[in-house]
Amino acid sequence: MEGLATRWTVQTAWACFELACHLALGLNPLDRSQQLSQGFWVKLNQKLAQRNPPLGPIDHKAPPWDDWHLIQMERHPFAHLGAGGGRFPRRDDADLAAEEAEKAIRRLLSLVGVSPPRWLTISGASWPRDGSPLQSNFGGGSGMGISGTLTVQSARADDPTTIRLAIVALDGKESCDLYPAGFDWKPRVEQLLNGLGSPIRGIRVYDRHQVYLEEPLLMWGADNPSP
Repeated sequence: MEGLATRWTVQTAWACFELACHLALGLNPLDRSQQLSQGFWVKLNQKLAQRNPPLGPIDHKAPPWDDWHLIQMERHPFAHLGAGGGRFPRRDDADLAAEEAEKAIRRLLSLVGVSPPRWLTISGASWPRDGSPLQSNFGGGSGMGISGTLTVQSARADDPTTIRLAIVALDGKESCDLYPAGFDWKPRVEQLLNGLGSPIRGIRVYDRHQVYLEEPLLMWGADNPSP
């Protein structure tokens, strides 16, 4: 099981990097004519050269990209040979692949001038692989945590039509914003997701009559993503 999970993690780490490259360059990963997968580094460098101003090629066999290239080489037999690509890879390989994927994504985004998403850890920070997720550098160590509560004027906790926007913490407890009936809560959800400073289990929006949004979030550190 550990070998299976490791092979899956290494492949997923590379897939996340490929997807980040497509999105950063404005490419559609579902359009075969825009896919970078076959001959990846050659195609990526071609796209970088087409930018305005053009960007120089990445030498994936030289620092700082060479470590990530080794992950790619490990991933290749896993993707194409299944268990035949190595039945018992080490768990440390999975940890390293996830860490190197974040570094590679950050380097690529910086290269093309795109701000990295908040879920990327601080550059150079170490992962607390066996520690508490709440002590990690999740979201760069900044942004909103999970304890904020906001009550919009005229919203009352005892009113059954009051809309509750609940942040579900890892222990299942809810911290709720309160809004009057008919309030447009969707921008607030986006604000919360973009500003997370700690992993959470999910977001719920509801009143006493119905649930408007049930959004479980599978985050590192949440053993059970369902709220």
